[in-house]
Amino acid sequence: MNDTPHRPPRATPGGAAPVTARTLAFDVLRRVEEDGSFASRALDVALSQAGALDPRELGLATELTYGTLRRALALDAALAPHVSRSLEKVEPVARVLLRLGAYQLLYLSTAPHAAVGETVELARQRGFDRLTGFVNAVLRSLLRAGPPPPPPSLEEDPAAHVAAVEALPRWLADEWVAWLGPAEALALAAAMNGAAPLTVRSPAATSCWPPRAPPAWRPAPAPARPTAWCSRAPRCRRWPARPARCPSRCRTRGPSSPP
Repeated sequence: MNDTPHRPPRATPGGAAPVTARTLAFDVLRRVEEDGSFASRALDVALSQAGALDPRELGLATELTYGTLRRALALDAALAPHVSRSLEKVEPVARVLLRLGAYQLLYLSTAPHAAVGETVELARQRGFDRLTGFVNAVLRSLLRAGPPPPPPSLEEDPAAHVAAVEALPRWLADEWVAWLGPAEALALAAAMNGAAPLTVRSPAATSCWPPRAPPAWRPAPAPARPTAWCSRAPRCRRWPARPARCPSRCRTRGPSSPP
């Protein structure tokens, strides 16, 4: 366990609102929603410009950004009964705020009062005071309604189950179920919505299986096992402290090394 005390969010110059995980995620999601920006590039820029934030804040910003985007269809379906007009007619910045708050309520272990209160405060910090009442009312209505109804079972309606559980467009769930079968389609959708596993890819046939530990990793190489579909890409259960290139020219991939 990390006993390092949690540092308070860094204040921005000029007395502006502090940079937090939620402000970072909001700014990135707004760029995606309004400008069509690529989430990964926008998030990389936002994180690099954030300065010396606590790693937990950076991790939460990443989770909020990608989680909200991955679950957008399910979030919109959950929010729709609590909005008097179509979500498509709600202005983009309000949609971003509602999805961000709903993701914390429905998918994270965020305390309900914090999820609602922090989202309302976020609107105020970013200069959207006129939206605070609307955002507060919708999120509190969603909170009172409780969890959404369960989806059809995988046996009863496989495509509907996959689409609802993993927030996929129905047409895509239909295609995946027809292609892979219900269980594999569900596993693929779940993998797409989860964090990618860490792998080591070697262009040199099977020369890196079992994986050899580069000098920077010794004496404790990362535990690894072969992936299901590619013997040249072992999957690591954890990432070593210092990624490096292995002697047979493997390209390491993980959170500390760029793609």
